[in-house]
Amino acid sequence: MRIVGVVGHVKNYGVADESRVEMFIPYRQFMWNPMTLVAHTNSDPGTLAEPILGEIGSVDRDQPVYNIRKMADVLTLSLAPRRLSITLISLFAVLALVLGGVGVYGVMAYSVSERTNEFGIRIALGAPAGSIIKLVVGHGMLLFGIGIGIGLISSLLLGRFLTGLLFGLNATDPVSFLTSLSVLFVATMLATYLPARRAGRVDLVRALKNE
Repeated sequence: MRIVGVVGHVKNYGVADESRVEMFIPYRQFMWNPMTLVAHTNSDPGTLAEPILGEIGSVDRDQPVYNIRKMADVLTLSLAPRRLSITLISLFAVLALVLGGVGVYGVMAYSVSERTNEFGIRIALGAPAGSIIKLVVGHGMLLFGIGIGIGLISSLLLGRFLTGLLFGLNATDPVSFLTSLSVLFVATMLATYLPARRAGRVDLVRALKNE
């Protein structure tokens, strides 16, 4: 064979697959393969279908033309399985976030109710409400730090199993990690601050009476 040119890598088997070694050969040597015609336009691709069919018919009226699609449709079909998997994982992640937030709120609310007398004594001794809120929020952030540490180690160990669902993105992408941490931090703060604010408003007389 004679080399007539070298081109860049082309992903003919999907955008997520690695490019393979390929070569272009004369169609006359392998005529059993189907031929694909790609047309690039700056206008609506739908308006080019009839003119292209007319040009093909002028060359060979018996040449069948089928499966006319936009490149966006081809790309969407290629990514459909991965998008479905990512969508399901995202839904489960949102559900886990909601359940986690509700769990943190429940634990902190129970902790506040169990320490009502303690908070009342602290307030009676002159502790401001802000210090009570900081105390409860600090306890919640301690739990957050422990959970984040376990989660980061687990994600680093198990992230390679998600590599097959990603392309153009590393499973340990720092931006993704920071975004996830920010979302979890905000959710934990909300779930912790609400019980903490209630702890800062403890009825002193009722708390001491119970004591």
